[in-house]
Amino acid sequence: MSEIDRIKTEKENKMTEMQRKYESDIEHLKNKLNDLEEKFREGEKKRNGIIFEHEKERVKWNLEKDHLLQERNEL
Repeated sequence: MSEIDRIKTEKENKMTEMQRKYESDIEHLKNKLNDLEEKFREGEKKRNGIIFEHEKERVKWNLEKDHLLQERNEL
């Protein structure tokens, strides 16, 4: 009977260890996912900032172009 008890105990210990490893892996993957989501949000912020700056420059160039065309037409 003691051999059976020992085997049961070993099995329970292995299952407990596997459960802890599984939970640890899940926690690690959650952290990794959170990090990737944060990097994605930062990338989107940068992309939107670049697009905004580009549009702002384009408007500025168009205003300058219109101004120069208007001066040329006045001459």
